[in-house]
Amino acid sequence: MSEQSPRVSVVVPMHRVETWISGVVRSVLHSSLPLELIVVNDASPDESAALAATTIGGDPRGRVVDNHRRKGGDGARNSGLDLATAPYVVFLDGDDEIADGGLEALMAAIESNGDVSAVCGSFDCRDADGHRIVGGWESEHRAAVAKSPTEVRATHLARRQLAPPPGAIIMRTDLVRSVGGWDEGDELAGLATDYELLARLAVAAPLAILDQIVLHYCVRTSSLSRRRDHPRKFFRARVLTIQRAPRSQRLALALATASRSSRLAAERCGDWRHPRQVLRGFGNALHALAFIWVGVAAVFALQ
Repeated sequence: MSEQSPRVSVVVPMHRVETWISGVVRSVLHSSLPLELIVVNDASPDESAALAATTIGGDPRGRVVDNHRRKGGDGARNSGLDLATAPYVVFLDGDDEIADGGLEALMAAIESNGDVSAVCGSFDCRDADGHRIVGGWESEHRAAVAKSPTEVRATHLARRQLAPPPGAIIMRTDLVRSVGGWDEGDELAGLATDYELLARLAVAAPLAILDQIVLHYCVRTSSLSRRRDHPRKFFRARVLTIQRAPRSQRLALALATASRSSRLAAERCGDWRHPRQVLRGFGNALHALAFIWVGVAAVFALQ
């Protein structure tokens, strides 16, 4: 560790990322901020841990710790969270890279917004070979960052597809711990997990938006967000967000979440020339009703 206390902890969960991990580590240690880098080896069978350790070298800011049994990405993040000593934390995936000046921009933003729980920055996308990608579903998430107000509350988050990769978000360490850290259950995965934690933070305190690229996001065919069950897991994440909110906020969150599904239903059912889209629109309409029901039920739940 450096003589100066770290201002931000960067946690990198690592499993089968030997192709990318050296670049990830370099992108963090390139920063001039007082920081600590905690690379969590989640029982990776390849050379990821050795490469990370070699890249860190003698830099006292970085270390590799081991999960002796695999906990999954979210479990590895929680392992790193347990060890974090800085007041702020960034969870950087083992194939993404911090953009030049990205950590500094996130730090400046959260330190100048004392009442927020986290700051969400923007990102660009690269393929597994490092080539820039334009378009795709990621463009919707980037657009959501650009179109969001500078302060986002939980109901606003529920109305939008705002789920930047965790490496583009700086969070208050104590608050992440107080809301329970990352959900390690099997119900969620990928961006659904990211959204669910971000929603819990937004319920606790507003989010701030930084419309600046702070992350190079790696898009791989094996990414969790590419799984076919991803929409179902995102639906479950929204349900859990409503159920886990304080009772006084549950109905408002349910109505805000339902409004997004209703808007999608109207858009997709508006063109009968595309039956598949119309079918998806009917599904969105059913989701809207389900969210309202979940909200009403959650208000009258015993807990």
